[in-house]
Parts: sequence; structure tokens; C-alpha cells
Amino acid sequence: MAGILNRTGDELGIFIVNEDGSVEEITKVQEIYYEVSSIKKALPYIIRDGIASLDYGRLMALASAAVKAAMKRNNDEEKKKIFAKKDRSRARFCEVSYRGKKFRFDYDLSAVYALFLCNEYDLKEDDIKGKVVVDAGANVGIFSLMCSAFGPKKIYAFEPVKETYDMLCENVRRNNLQGIVLPVNKALGDASSEATIRYDGSGDVGASITIDRGAKKTQTIEIVTLDSIIGDEEVGFIKMDVEGYEEPALLGASSTIKKSKPVLSFSAYHKPNDKTRLPEVLRSIRSDYSMKLNHFSDENFFCK
Repeated sequence: MAGILNRTGDELGIFIVNEDGSVEEITKVQEIYYEVSSIKKALPYIIRDGIASLDYGRLMALASAAVKAAMKRNNDEEKKKIFAKKDRSRARFCEVSYRGKKFRFDYDLSAVYALFLCNEYDLKEDDIKGKVVVDAGANVGIFSLMCSAFGPKKIYAFEPVKETYDMLCENVRRNNLQGIVLPVNKALGDASSEATIRYDGSGDVGASITIDRGAKKTQTIEIVTLDSIIGDEEVGFIKMDVEGYEEPALLGASSTIKKSKPVLSFSAYHKPNDKTRLPEVLRSIRSDYSMKLNHFSDENFFCK
């Protein structure tokens, strides 16, 4: 059966593995989008024909018009049928077939949506293949799994919360990526130090050093600079999603950025001034980057 196309036109096979071992293939994008996102956010992807050739803005306009028209025609029961959520209470794993590889990880359709379908961090083979990649804010490692499909030399995956780091290591083992994905149980910053991180539990994507969202748990973590870990290695791509700690993490990578000029893709929405401050920080390190603000899922700067 043909797979679902992602934003850049790559074909995905998406499967849900239940506790009893039964496997369900997802063949309609609505099943994912309605579960993890508002309909408004899902609009660009509901029309999938020609997704690889249409530019993003035009696709957004076409999808918006089509869905609004369909909603006017359908009654409430028809709407529910189209966008009905499925009972996923028995779901244990997601499996994604992508670029000739198959990845398995704990059930997380939000990650499938943001990473595999939206390609949130704008991965391209030319930026990754044969190069050293840094995954700062790796969480349980799903970005690193996806990135491995592009043939990197290796991926440094930084995750400071011990319970989440253990899940990251398990995902590396489960997908036979030892030696390609290298988990590091530390946070990245601008100096070697310790800090308190707040989080709600293992796998919490909102774990933060600087932003207090009322999380239930705290943990003392080690902070290092990327420069101290990388040394003389050439780095090709750096992804950063570190919940408001992007500025210190960039500053701690100054030597690496100056030397290698890696492609960078980093979050632009955690703090109110991120969209102005973070470009200033990067240009203070190297002034020759071009930058664009992407809205493929969350807002991220993409810099080359």
C-alpha cells in the first residue's frame, strides 16, 4: 500500500503496534492531524496531491479553501466521521518506514507529526550525509532516529534528564544505532556548571532550566559547552530545542560555529524575545549566516 507523503514529498509508512502485538497502518493523514493538532494547523497537509511540487504558502491557501468548503457542505455526523479520533489506549509503539529504514519508538504521534510529516527542522541529505550532527535537547531521540536515515557520520544526542536519557539509550539500542547515535547525559550551555532542571516525568519535552511551567519534579544536571565535547571535529548540522536555553547553548558552541559553519536549526518561540535576540547572538559569532524563520510545526530558525 502506498505510504503517506511528508512535507518534502518523501513517502512514509506509519504503523501503530498495540500491546497484543497487532499492527495497524495509518493511511490517512487526518488520523494523525486531528489527534495532535488543531484543524487549522492541519490544513496544509490534508491536500496531499502535488505536495512535493507546490510551495508551502500556496498549499496552505488551497487546503484552507478546500476544507472550509467541505465543512460547509457536511453535517455534524459527517464531520465526526472524517475527523474522528481513534481509541489508542492499547497502542504501545509507533513504527515509521522512511528512506529505506524502519524506526520503532514508544507511541508518540506528536513526534511523527512534527518530525517525520512536517520535517520540522528542515533536514536535507546534502546537509547531513557523511557529517557530524548535534541533537541538543534530544529527549527520547526521535529526531536522532530520523536524522540517521540521511547517512550522517555520527550524531551527538544531548539529553540531561536521567530518566529521559535512559529512554534515549533504549531507542538507540532498539533501532541498532549504537556507534551512529551517541547519547550524552548532559545539557549544553556557555560554561561548565550544574543547574536544576524542572520536568514532569520521563520523556517530558518541556523540561527546562530557565522556564518554570509548574513541573512536578526537579533534578540537578551537568552543563557543558559543545566546544568542549566536539574539540577539533568538523560539525555539519546542529539542531537545538532546549526550552529557552538556546542562547547559552549557542554561545558555548562559538568555536565550533566559527570553525565549521554548520547548518543550524533552532527553536525560536520559547522566550518572547527569541526572534530578535537569537539571530543577534548567532551573528555575533559569525556574521555570514543567512537565516529564515520556518513555521513547519513549531517556529524554528534555519541558518546556513
